[in-house]
This record gives sequence, structure tokens and C-alpha cells, in this order.
Amino acid sequence: MTFYITNNYNEDGSASGTGTGIENLKRRLEVSMIRYTLTLQKENGIFNSELKLWNLPLNALS
Repeated sequence: MTFYITNNYNEDGSASGTGTGIENLKRRLEVSMIRYTLTLQKENGIFNSELKLWNLPLNALS
């Protein structure tokens, strides 16, 4: 299962996020023992993220 998220961001740093949400996502995935890769990229005012999950247990989908 793959998720793609694209969002604008201010290159000057104003109104920027703290990154807490990304760290929380990583911790939740690790605690649940779900295998994943997370790719984050900032370029030309666009923030791209790709989250790939694999070998999901059946109960993870309910």
C-alpha cells in the first residue's frame, strides 16, 4: 500500500511546521511493527512525501 502526499510550504521558513506529526507517524508504525519506508522531499516550495507499507497483518486493515 502506498500513500503520496504533496503540500506547499514557505521556503523562507515562515509558518513552518515542527515535524511532530512525522515523528509521531514513525513511532506509531514502529510500535505496531508495520514494515514501511518513508521518503520526504522539499523542492521549489513543494513538500512531497511517500509512505509505503508492506506485509500488513490482516487486522491492521480493519
